[in-house]
Amino acid sequence: MRVRHLGSLVVLVALGLPVSSAYAQVQLSPAERQAAAEAAYDRGTRAYRGGDYSQAAQWWETANELAPAAAAALQAVRAHQRAGNFLRAATMVLFVGEQYGEDQVPARFQTPVERARAEGVEVRVSCEQCEVEVDGEREIFRTLFLSANVEHTIVATFEEGSTEDRITGQSGNSRDVELLPPEPEPEPVVAPPPVVAPPPTAPAPEESSGISPVFFWTGLGLTAATGGVAIWSWVDTLDAANDYNNDPTQEKLDNGRDLELRTTILVVATGVIGAATLTTLFFTDWSGDEQDPSAASLDYFGVAPLAEGGVSVGAGGRF
Repeated sequence: MRVRHLGSLVVLVALGLPVSSAYAQVQLSPAERQAAAEAAYDRGTRAYRGGDYSQAAQWWETANELAPAAAAALQAVRAHQRAGNFLRAATMVLFVGEQYGEDQVPARFQTPVERARAEGVEVRVSCEQCEVEVDGEREIFRTLFLSANVEHTIVATFEEGSTEDRITGQSGNSRDVELLPPEPEPEPVVAPPPVVAPPPTAPAPEESSGISPVFFWTGLGLTAATGGVAIWSWVDTLDAANDYNNDPTQEKLDNGRDLELRTTILVVATGVIGAATLTTLFFTDWSGDEQDPSAASLDYFGVAPLAEGGVSVGAGGRF
């Protein structure tokens, strides 16, 4: 499995920063983004010195994505060249020229661009407010080089849904791909409900001063549990990536993609449960704890690894 963009979550886990703030890159503070970028840059340097040029290129691309800098992008070009990936190296050269100016691109880095334009397919993707995937991998660049004589799938995800296009080009071709949001589905025609006389109005019950603390403690436990499982899942995903780099097979590639999807779902679930728990905090009637000795409380919570793999999550208290 070729993990091109390891993302802010893995970098922050490596730094020991909270997972709950790591899923969306835009949620990072400038200081966190800079720290994560520096950590990724250092990881790339160690990988390059160790001869793992593909891994070094991935880390330097991640550093540039977190905190854009010409130095990180050019280091990624060097690593891609050493790894023999001239198409990706050429893509990064175009990015540096567009982002920082052609004067920032050394003349020797024009070689992969010339080769890519002769042997590959130059693709220019256009879409508004969308996330792009190319052959199942997230892609932050909109101008890139792809292999010739191979069918490529380009998917754009919008708020309304996803659209895709499949392209195949010969060596030296260039393609413009415009992706638009999917057409909205027509609203179903619903017959108006029959008119029914309203039942007698009962006296309004006395409004409660708040909800039970059980909802907050339960949500807190679930947030911690899903967060712990998400951390374990990312570690499992990194192990799968290393296994694939050591022995690339289709089975390991498919397994790695499944692990990435699982981890994404877990992180999203952690964020949703955490947000819901925070909301209950403001509507909870905490005064009940002083009057009722049996009120809900969370006495302990724990996450422990299992010998056969996975994690065990436990919590206890009064609910």
